[in-house]
Amino acid sequence: MCSINARIASYANSALFLIPRSRRHIVIILFWIYARYKLSYWKQRGAESLTGDLIFGNFKNAVLFRSAPGWHIDQLHKTARTDAPFIGFYIFHKPCLLLRDPDIIKQFMIRDFDNFCDRHFAGSNQKDSIGMKNLFDLKNPAGNTCEPKSRPP
Repeated sequence: MCSINARIASYANSALFLIPRSRRHIVIILFWIYARYKLSYWKQRGAESLTGDLIFGNFKNAVLFRSAPGWHIDQLHKTARTDAPFIGFYIFHKPCLLLRDPDIIKQFMIRDFDNFCDRHFAGSNQKDSIGMKNLFDLKNPAGNTCEPKSRPP
C-alpha cells in the first residue's frame, strides 16, 4: 500500500511530464486550425480549388524537388475540371490562381495589367538579371516605367 506522500509525488511527476505534451497538442491543434483556415481561401470565394497538403498546399512535389514547378503547374491544370475557367491552388498557405480561359487571361494581362504590380516569382536580379527583367516580373518602380512602353499607341 502506497503512502499519501508517494501518491502525491507520483502525481506531481506525471503532471509535470504531461505539461509539455499538452502544449505540443495545443500547438498541433492550433496549427491545424490555422492551416484549414488558410486553405479555405478559394472555397470561401466560391472558386474551384484543388485539395492540398496542410503544410505544402498543392505544391508538395515541387517544393521537395520531386518535379519541376512548370511541370507541376501543368499537372494541376490537367487535374482540374476541363470546363473551369480558373483554378485556385496553394503554394504553402499562399493562395494562387491558375487562369485557363483565354478571355480572362486577356482581361488580366492587357486591360487590368496596371492593377497587378509587384508580381511574385522566385529569383533575384543579381543572379538572373535578364530573366528577372521580363515584363511579368518587374517590381515597382521599374515596372511602372517599362509597362507603358510595351503597349501600342
